[in-house]
Amino acid sequence: MLFENKTFVNFSECPVKIKKDKTIIRNCIFKSPCKGFKFAIYLEDVKDCIIEDCVFMGFKQKGLCIFLNRKTNKSNNLIIRNCEFINLWPVDGVTNGLETIRIGTSHMSLSNSNSIIDNCTFINCQAEKEVISIKSCGNIIKNNVFHNSRSLTLRHGNDNQVINNTFVRSEGIRVCGENHILMKNIFYECENNILLLYGQKDPKLNGYAPVKNVKIDEQNTSISNHVQKPSCIIEPDFLKIF
Repeated sequence: MLFENKTFVNFSECPVKIKKDKTIIRNCIFKSPCKGFKFAIYLEDVKDCIIEDCVFMGFKQKGLCIFLNRKTNKSNNLIIRNCEFINLWPVDGVTNGLETIRIGTSHMSLSNSNSIIDNCTFINCQAEKEVISIKSCGNIIKNNVFHNSRSLTLRHGNDNQVINNTFVRSEGIRVCGENHILMKNIFYECENNILLLYGQKDPKLNGYAPVKNVKIDEQNTSISNHVQKPSCIIEPDFLKIF
């Protein structure tokens, strides 16, 4: 199935709902949704789908741009690439449920989604703390740019990779869980670079898992006032640096 070259403006219901494997969504524009919308793109238990060269802009209502809802533990292999997310603003009194991209939910978070977010741009994505919210295992987030946006969050799940992303005046990376790899990321004048959450002792699936065995490459770099220096990393005892 192919969705291509479509424009959705002032929509109140989800314009694209995908429940079929190997669907491609290409070169579509999603702009200025109305109050009451929940998702621009909703995917449910799909495999081998691609979202590419799409633009999401002017969101001022509660809702998500892209939501992969995992109701089973099967691998998804979703690819989101070459997309732009621009001017996604907060909603008065709402602090949750406005992620730009959410991969999974807490109840299936310990299984592998194996999805990729690659070469996307996030500009003024301020709707909530989690611009990208990863709630599954085995995902790769690479080659993306975050400008004046909030955080990339590994919220639930393990074994995710965050590689070669650039954060400009943004909130960096927030980490829960185990066995993640963070490599070659650049932080330019960010309030936080990499924030590791100690978490809870025996967390529920929707709780905060402690950080364990997270590998942080020395090539993660912080640049402030045009002076290059090593990234500032919180280093609990269970953190492995290489």
